[in-house]
Amino acid sequence: RIPLTLDFDGYPAARLFVVLERQDRLADLHPLIMQAVADEALDPTSLEQLIEFAVAQELDEETLRTALNAPETYTQVEAYAALAKRFDVNAGPAFVVRGKYYTDASMTRRLSRLKTTFDFLTTVRY
Repeated sequence: RIPLTLDFDGYPAARLFVVLERQDRLADLHPLIMQAVADEALDPTSLEQLIEFAVAQELDEETLRTALNAPETYTQVEAYAALAKRFDVNAGPAFVVRGKYYTDASMTRRLSRLKTTFDFLTTVRY
């Protein structure tokens, strides 16, 4: 799983993604963040809103700010952006299977079809 950074506006959320991944908090906080974004209660392009949200989820603010601004965080975000560019990812959710097969929601038009396609691609022998 990687953050989708189509432009510079996506970088605050991608930075938080990287930090949460490193702190082993991504699995429990990602659904909450996505729901808050969907409810328009959280702007994923606002670093300050993301920090406030994370602190409300009991993350230490000083530790979080230090990690968000660490050079290795920027390096990881850039690596994720390069990977997305390599596979021409421009919609989410998107899946690259075995580094060879790519599909996203815009290709299948429905999430149920995306799941079926993903399941098929994971069983293809090459």
